[in-house]
Amino acid sequence: MLKADRVGGTVRWRPRRRQGQGYVEYALDIIVVSLLVFMLAQVVAPWVHGMYTAVVDHIAKVIAKI
Repeated sequence: MLKADRVGGTVRWRPRRRQGQGYVEYALDIIVVSLLVFMLAQVVAPWVHGMYTAVVDHIAKVIAKI
């Protein structure tokens, strides 16, 4: 959206910043956030995998005792 500014008798059009900045900026935000989440997942995944493996091994040992 454009908003008219009256400066010294001349009307100047300047872009008005709204909450929704447009699809390009929105898409870039989504890409950046998804990349951050992906990087975080790459860091956390081995730890989660190790925890999951430990829990499964523990359950397997408990079942083996029965």
